[in-house]
Amino acid sequence: MQTLKKGSKGDEVRELQRLLREGGYLVQIDGDFGIKTEQAVKMFQKLNHLTSDGIVGAKTWAALGVKSDDKEQPFSLKKSKRTITEIIVHCTATPEGQATTTEQIKHYHMTHGWTDIAYNYVIELDGSIHNGRDVNKVGGHTTNHNKHSIGVVYVGGLAKDGKTAKDTRTEAQKASLLKLLKQLKALYPKATIYGHRNFANKACPCFDAKNEYKAI
Repeated sequence: MQTLKKGSKGDEVRELQRLLREGGYLVQIDGDFGIKTEQAVKMFQKLNHLTSDGIVGAKTWAALGVKSDDKEQPFSLKKSKRTITEIIVHCTATPEGQATTTEQIKHYHMTHGWTDIAYNYVIELDGSIHNGRDVNKVGGHTTNHNKHSIGVVYVGGLAKDGKTAKDTRTEAQKASLLKLLKQLKALYPKATIYGHRNFANKACPCFDAKNEYKAI
């Protein structure tokens, strides 16, 4: 199953709505993820001790009873043929709670001059990890540091005002980021983890990634 959110449409939304109806939530099974479906999802997530963001990702599908074998696997890990000496963590500089997808980031980058999405891995609000630019290709995320680096980005990094830098990582994102960085360090044991701010006059990723992950 794919990640769903307000505005999603189709058969998987119908399946979501069916499962919610079976659980006692009064939603219409119409395949349209509107405000009532979002409200029902948030209540379901809250009652099941999940991040109540209205986004139906892997953990919410699992809580609804969808087996892991049935869910889409958006993420795969492979070792780059490039020599990797740096793993650089970024944020997307989007407001807290704003659900931005990997495809939306890719579209933005490609309409602003990039040949592909700039990052190699994206961690969306629900904690799902998605592949970005192929790791064998040089990224476009950190000036003068792309040739020998892997770029990882989490969705967020700004307060709800859309201006103030803020560590907006959800608990699911924190867990996934830690998991991914451990996997990347296993692939590239000589690489050092940095935040974008270690190489640019920016707050990105809006927390001290180098210090937080120094023990990995």
